[in-house]
Amino acid sequence: PFSLSREQDVDDGKKISTLLTGVIDLAFKEPDGWVIVDYKTGGKRAEEVEKLAQHYRSQIGLYSESWEYITGFSVKEKGFYFVDLGLYVTVD
Repeated sequence: PFSLSREQDVDDGKKISTLLTGVIDLAFKEPDGWVIVDYKTGGKRAEEVEKLAQHYRSQIGLYSESWEYITGFSVKEKGFYFVDLGLYVTVD
């Protein structure tokens, strides 16, 4: 689990703070960088996998950015493991 406070600029030079929280299911290091994986469950069908991966793309993107911010290490790969299908899919 992680929590980060983030500030964003809005109109007229004002800033707003938001609290980002999440749970990274799996992070592991390979010789050339870190890999972040999010597990997805719930009886997904194989033909839905690509569409679901794109749907959750922003989520894993935030997890990856958060990992890099917290640890100082870059993420080389991010993806989803569809547990019910035993299938791993990477996303950009």
